[in-house]
Amino acid sequence: MRSTPLFLVALCVLQLSIVQSATYLVDPDGTGDFPTIQAAVNAAVEDDVIQLSDGTFRGDGNRDIDMPAFPIKIESLNGDPALCTIDCEGTAKAHYRAFVFDAGGVNGSWVYRITIQNGYADLGGAVLLENDSQASFGTCVFSDNYGVQDGGAILCKQYSSVGLSFCTFSDNETAGDGGALALSGLATSDVGASRFEGNVAGGGGGAISAADSHLSFESTDFITNTAGGSGGAIDVYDSYFDGGNSTFRENSATVLGGAIYAFESSGAAIDNSDFIANSAAWGGAIALERSNRDLMGLTFSRNSATDGGGALLSNASYFDVYSCVFTGNSTDGAGAAIMANSSSELSVEDVIIAFSTAGEAIVCNELSSATLSCCDVFGNAGGDYVDCVAGQEGVDGNINADPEFCSSTPDDDENWSLQSDSPCVTAGECGVIGNHGVSCGTTLVIETSWSAIKARFD
Repeated sequence: MRSTPLFLVALCVLQLSIVQSATYLVDPDGTGDFPTIQAAVNAAVEDDVIQLSDGTFRGDGNRDIDMPAFPIKIESLNGDPALCTIDCEGTAKAHYRAFVFDAGGVNGSWVYRITIQNGYADLGGAVLLENDSQASFGTCVFSDNYGVQDGGAILCKQYSSVGLSFCTFSDNETAGDGGALALSGLATSDVGASRFEGNVAGGGGGAISAADSHLSFESTDFITNTAGGSGGAIDVYDSYFDGGNSTFRENSATVLGGAIYAFESSGAAIDNSDFIANSAAWGGAIALERSNRDLMGLTFSRNSATDGGGALLSNASYFDVYSCVFTGNSTDGAGAAIMANSSSELSVEDVIIAFSTAGEAIVCNELSSATLSCCDVFGNAGGDYVDCVAGQEGVDGNINADPEFCSSTPDDDENWSLQSDSPCVTAGECGVIGNHGVSCGTTLVIETSWSAIKARFD
């Protein structure tokens, strides 16, 4: 008797699983296959799909949705989150959120292309994940949600994980930490190609906070988020975090780190990102405290700090700053570009620090040091090679010359590329200093007169 080949058995199992999965439709008016989203979830089995018609889902059964301990998918029928909304209608007196994931180690559900708004809850205004639950949200919009304690839109805790891709978080708020997203208790979140704008935290992390957790971000915009404590966009405490290819613009914190604050946190480099017009008392863009990591390929422009570290503050930290540009930063205290405190040790290589509008280029306090190589430090209001970097001009490839950007107003135009004959291009063995490369030829300045110009057109 001939046996059945294993690949045929596998094919049959796959076909059976496909046959067993089902797709259900739910309409806002209660028609469709089930009257509410919760009713559809209760009837679903693993890998089933629940599609939501265009419109706004409200009321019992369409909020506080208890997700199952196996993966399902909930998505808008037409794929446009602007047309498919779960309105939780939460208030200070009536708490409602959209989803609860409490699976105890399973789940893994997806929510696609839905707007979630007006959630109001103690923990996680729109979504709560706890007890080792996993979920992913794709192309979703979270707006006007409120978390009383932590997590204006989402709270992920107790070994849980949440993936966020192509999502938008706007105008979410918490009195605690994490205006949009809060992680705690060994939680994990990978954030990609998303946007956080106008979120507010009374504590830390206007957009995201992470405590004893793991956070990664990539290709994400953080715009005008605000923290009453530290970390206008991101606040991390005793956590692993890394990220890159992102933009931090006009975020603010009352205390430390207008864009990012990290305390006793580790991780790979923060790389290839722009920090523009962020502000705080200390560390206008980034403040690192007892946190050792590399900063690579970053641009710091027009960041400000009232007390010190217009762009970057280091407290008791050890890290490299490599291939970066600092321009137009300022402080009313010390260190327009960089301030190092509490025995910090910084290695600064292949970096342009120019045109700070108030404050010295770099300042070190309390046994801290900054060692420069292949750097151009020029035109800073409070001095270039002063304080702890005094005597380093002309050493290890360091220069003091106009970088000769392609734009005469690089901070306004946000163009920090270099002219082909810039001293940052022709500086001997250092190669091209900074991180924007060469994109224009020499800008010629020719003395002339008005009569000569008129003569060209006569």
